[in-house]
Amino acid sequence: MIYGLPLIAAILWGVFYALMELGMKELSLSTFLLLLATASFSTSIIFHNFLGSEINLTPLQNPKILIMCIGALLAASLADIAIYQSVKLFGATYTSMIEIAYPLFVPIFIWLLSGNHNITAGTVAGGVIIIIGVYVMIYGELNQEETNITKIEVSYKSKET
Repeated sequence: MIYGLPLIAAILWGVFYALMELGMKELSLSTFLLLLATASFSTSIIFHNFLGSEINLTPLQNPKILIMCIGALLAASLADIAIYQSVKLFGATYTSMIEIAYPLFVPIFIWLLSGNHNITAGTVAGGVIIIIGVYVMIYGELNQEETNITKIEVSYKSKET
């Protein structure tokens, strides 16, 4: 069961993206972020009260831990904004397919931040596959835009005559 947690997370992110695309048609970014923060706060209280998960801010007294947490929260907040705006502009499918390239950056940043060199041949092969997939998605989207622009131009020209 525990090894299935990443798959469960992936399924839930799929549900999240689909519902977010529908909700973002009616909600502002600020409203959506407020709802997300409220849900996160509520979840932390539920985990604390019902599962005995400790809320302990003492480690934040260590400046290194505090800076890492602030950096992570800032990165997550900016990523959320980028994702929500992208979903609004391009839709959930395109956004999720490109955003999924983040596994490429995780080993790079782990190496830069901690010097950990746990990159294997499998990691590199997976990264290459992700890069190819992202390229195919972007290339396909650009070709679709060009096709749509051409259709609009042809339609506009035929209406002029």
